Amino acid sequence: MEDTSSQATPYPTLLAILKFRTSITISGGAILFLAVCWLGFRLGIPDLYALAMAIGVVVYFALKAAIEVVDLIAETLMPR
Repeated sequence: MEDTSSQATPYPTLLAILKFRTSITISGGAILFLAVCWLGFRLGIPDLYALAMAIGVVVYFALKAAIEVVDLIAETLMPR
């Protein structure tokens, strides 16, 4: 017979995403914000600074929505 007490948890990536959901969303938005700001600085286009803020906010909310979908999937796949 197999010992089921030492089995690895199923779907470890889903668990990691759910554990670090706040860090993922904030860092994703901030990284894109900084990347577009850097691009605006390097190209000399100050209009990109305003666009960077909008892109950062959109990415933040898109990641937040995607992680909510992951949460829903995790609830249906993983036994309690």
